[in-house]
Amino acid sequence: MDKFKVLICEDDRDFLDWIEEHLKEANFECITATNGEEVLALRLDELESVALFVLDILLPGKNGVDVATELREKTCAPILFLTAQNKEPYLRAMGIDNCQYIIKSAKLTAEALLSYVRNMLKGLYRIGRLTLNDNLKDVFENGNSKNLTKTEYQVFKILAFHQQQCLTADSIIGKMNAGKPDCDGGDEGSIRMHVKSLREKLGKACIRTERGKGYRLGDVK
Repeated sequence: MDKFKVLICEDDRDFLDWIEEHLKEANFECITATNGEEVLALRLDELESVALFVLDILLPGKNGVDVATELREKTCAPILFLTAQNKEPYLRAMGIDNCQYIIKSAKLTAEALLSYVRNMLKGLYRIGRLTLNDNLKDVFENGNSKNLTKTEYQVFKILAFHQQQCLTADSIIGKMNAGKPDCDGGDEGSIRMHVKSLREKLGKACIRTERGKGYRLGDVK
């Protein structure tokens, strides 16, 4: 799996460096900013590539909530707010969805920070240019849904999680049915149909066919 990109916006440079250091140690890719204007000045494709925004609420100029409100017009990525006090009622009143907050204090540990970050990214898997969302059973590119059916998502996830293997249709069906006695993963013809649809939605090169062997994850960079 590829690295998730996290954007951190914090005007306290020492605290910003501390967050960045620990996220990088945990194998996250980081973008940093010290005010909201820097965040909103990023190109749309740069914002859409961010998996999680970490925003201080008390920023110079536009505050973190104002920045989040504008971000919501461009991306649905989760937002983790940094605040010195309980801001949950305020955030709820502002109607900002898919967000949490963490209290900034001397007691905040790297372990607690990483726990929040990982929980907010739970069920997300980054593979090349694509993000698999296990909660929505869909694949996203630059924040845009590829509108996969649940079965298409299952097929693609199986191939993505077995990148080094060439899987036969029967093998894919077996993995789809594993632990689900009442599940019918279809037959070779239905797998062929799902692969065709996935290529139309994700790009022809996303799945390779190896004649006489089966299917393998292709180019998703």
